[in-house]
Amino acid sequence: MTLFDRLKSLAVSSVINTYVYLSSPRAAVKAMIWKRGLPNPACPRLAVDKYLWRKVFDRNPDVTAMSDKLAAKQIAQDICKELLVPRTMWVGERFQDIPDELLAGDALLKANHGSGFHHIIRNGTYDPKFLARETRRWMSRDFSRYSGEWNYTGVRRKLFVEEFLKDTTGTPVSAEAKVYVFGNRAPFAVYFHDRLTDHPAISLYDNSGKAYPVGSEINMECNLEPMRKEHRKVFALAEKLAGGMDHVRVDFYIMDENVYFSEFTFHPLAGRFSCNMLNAFPDADAMWNLRKSWFLCHPQPGWRGVYAKWPNTKLAHLEASSPAVLAAVL
Repeated sequence: MTLFDRLKSLAVSSVINTYVYLSSPRAAVKAMIWKRGLPNPACPRLAVDKYLWRKVFDRNPDVTAMSDKLAAKQIAQDICKELLVPRTMWVGERFQDIPDELLAGDALLKANHGSGFHHIIRNGTYDPKFLARETRRWMSRDFSRYSGEWNYTGVRRKLFVEEFLKDTTGTPVSAEAKVYVFGNRAPFAVYFHDRLTDHPAISLYDNSGKAYPVGSEINMECNLEPMRKEHRKVFALAEKLAGGMDHVRVDFYIMDENVYFSEFTFHPLAGRFSCNMLNAFPDADAMWNLRKSWFLCHPQPGWRGVYAKWPNTKLAHLEASSPAVLAAVL
C-alpha cells in the first residue's frame, strides 16, 4: 500500500468513526468501555466494533420483524414447520385488560419491543399495582434510543401473556440455549441450567457438545458436563432459522427432550462477546464475516454507497489473514 493509500484510508476511517461517535454517542461510549479503548466501527475487526457498526449502518429491513418477540414466533414457524413455539395466550397494550383467569396460576408476562421486558407470575401471586406500573414503564420505553438497537424502532409495542412451560412433572422449564450463528454455521452456544431455581448453572458449549470453562464474569456455577445428545439439535435448528444471515443469536427453551423457539437476538449483551466466549473461542471475532451483511450485499444510497464499497475491499483485506475461520463460516 502506498503512502497516499494509507493516508486516504486513515482519512476515511477518521471521518466514519467520528460520524458514528456523534450520531450514536451512547452506543459508542458503551463500546469504548467494553473495549477499554476507542472503538473502530469504520473498519471493524473485533465483535464489539462490529456490533457498533451494525447499530449504525446495517439496517436490514427484515431484522425489525425478527426482533418483534411476537412476530418472530410466526417467522420461525414459517421457516421450520415442525418447530415448537410457546403459545401466546393474550395480546394487548394495558395490563388491566388481561383476563384474570390467565394470571390465576403460572404465567409469563412480556413486552415485544425490547430486552428484559418480562415478569414471571407463580401460583397466581402478584402485585397488580406494581405490574400495572411496571408494564407502563415497558410500554413507554423506546429501547432503540436507550441501547442504539435501531431494529426495535419499527416494532409496534405490545404486551402479551405467554404459555408458562412445564415439564412432565409440572416443574417449570428453566433451561435455555442461546446459540450464536455466523453465516451457515453455529459454532457455540451459552446454556443455562435450572435458571429459575436457587442453584442455576451455566455452560459454554461448542457444536459437538463439548463444555468449556466459564470464569467469574457470570455469578453462576459452571457446569462442565457435555451437552446432552438430544439437545444438540439446537445447533442445526439455529442454522436453519438464521438462513445464512451474517450473524444472529437464536434462543431456545429446553423441556425434557423438546426444544421450543424463544427469540432472535441481534445485539447479545447489548453488543459484545463475553470474555468467557473469547477465552474459549479465540477466533470468535473473526467468525462474523461482515461481507455477508445486508449493508454490504445491497446497494446503498448517497455517501453510504461510497462507504459501502470501501469496507467491502478493506474488510476483504483484513479477513484474508484468517482464511481458516472464513472457510468455516462461508
